[in-house]
Amino acid sequence: MRFSNTDAYEMVDGLKALFASQVRIMKYELLDKFLSAEMEENTCLESHLVTMQRIHGCLTRDLDYWMTDEIAIDGVMCSLPPSCKDFVISYIMRGESFTFHEFMAQLRTAKADQVAGEVIDGEGIFDIHIINVFMLNTYSSLLSI
Repeated sequence: MRFSNTDAYEMVDGLKALFASQVRIMKYELLDKFLSAEMEENTCLESHLVTMQRIHGCLTRDLDYWMTDEIAIDGVMCSLPPSCKDFVISYIMRGESFTFHEFMAQLRTAKADQVAGEVIDGEGIFDIHIINVFMLNTYSSLLSI
């Protein structure tokens, strides 16, 4: 009823003004959730990555929140448990530049190895190692020369 006698442009502007504060609150809450997420040791990496990717998608696609891939990747790396420290340091030291989605795909293919000597409630702590496919291909092509 509020917009019954208005044209389409005025209606859109009115609706934007009406819900602008709710959108800002939602952006804040989702960004807080993304930056404060922490994966627990011995939990499912895939479900954690799906959650992080869903939050990132809501922020960037649905709420038009601009976030660089580097910041998004740093947020995900900070959310990983201590057993993933080797993967994080390896990624940083290689100095590679991936998009957020490429990084998430690479992290999904990371191999998890149990750290010897660390057992809590019958569960080991896992170390994630990444196999750099590009480096393996380059190395194997050099060997064939």
